Amino acid sequence: MLRLLGLNSKNQYSIKALRDSLNLMTITHIEKQIYIFNKNTISSELEQCFKLDFNKKYFSSTEIKTAANSIYKSITALQNK
Repeated sequence: MLRLLGLNSKNQYSIKALRDSLNLMTITHIEKQIYIFNKNTISSELEQCFKLDFNKKYFSSTEIKTAANSIYKSITALQNK
């Protein structure tokens, strides 16, 4: 994921900055199957790189699983190149 983010951002951020930012990202459980995503500086890079949309205020567990699958497929495709 870090390699994809680095390539997508044209190496604008160091690997350490990307890693630290990813570590600070959180998803907060509000109620049954409703979550809030806490954005940070790398969020826009994630959105662009993995074609995700974090602009909604609340997310369902299905939307989170779909996003995770998208990220997994992108990483797998990169590893198979």
